[in-house]
Amino acid sequence: RTKIKQMLDGKYEDVLNRYSKELADMRELFLKEKDNPPIARNMPENAGKIAWARSITGRIKAPIDKFKTKVKKLQADHFMEVAKKYVDLAKMLDKEYEATIYENWVKNNREMVIKKLENNILTASPGQNGKKTYQVNFDPELKVTIREAKFLSQIGKDIPATITNIALQEKDYMRHQDKLQQLLRAYDGALDGLKPVECRLLKNEILKLNRFMDKGAENHNWFSLSIDQYIQECKGAIDTFNEKKNTVVEYAKHIDMNVVNLECAQIIKQLD
Repeated sequence: RTKIKQMLDGKYEDVLNRYSKELADMRELFLKEKDNPPIARNMPENAGKIAWARSITGRIKAPIDKFKTKVKKLQADHFMEVAKKYVDLAKMLDKEYEATIYENWVKNNREMVIKKLENNILTASPGQNGKKTYQVNFDPELKVTIREAKFLSQIGKDIPATITNIALQEKDYMRHQDKLQQLLRAYDGALDGLKPVECRLLKNEILKLNRFMDKGAENHNWFSLSIDQYIQECKGAIDTFNEKKNTVVEYAKHIDMNVVNLECAQIIKQLD
């Protein structure tokens, strides 16, 4: 029985040696890839880094937990040496790497999301013949932060109340963006294709329409409670503009036809 016990104890020591080498390999892997680790395609950067670090932690933790139940069968000094390697690496992964990523994320995003949501919902730049170019002004960083918050919450991280409240309103932000994009398509459709002469005839109407649209680039940000009302007012202004535009376009066509008829009459008179 003594020989059998010695053989089994020797096997435990061999396994411990292999585990010690695995710890060294994991430490080397971590130090090599920690700045740019492999991240799942659907995961944002910070949550992906933490998930990667936790996968290493999980891999090295299970064996040490088993070894703790076999301490009497291991050489005390050897086990303590390997256990220290584990503790050092686990601390590096958790207390240093994960904690730093999370703290920096909170620090960088808590105030950033407020500033980004204070942006006007549209940007405006001048175009030709009175027409303006409007764009929806929802910063892509906000989408990343919202996704990041969801993933970090899923892996047990506390999310600041400010960011949590914004994440809970994600559907509203997406809905407003979709409606604003539809509004801009309607605006472009109303003004695109107008001839210079038609633009001159509709100058005051274009200015009036732009005054409605400009409110999105001047008065409304993403905290506004009246975005839906603004969109409805602009849609009404576009409908009014289209009605007047159709009248002007028909009038312009009538003038063109009269000019053509007049020119034809003059040519015929000259031929006679």
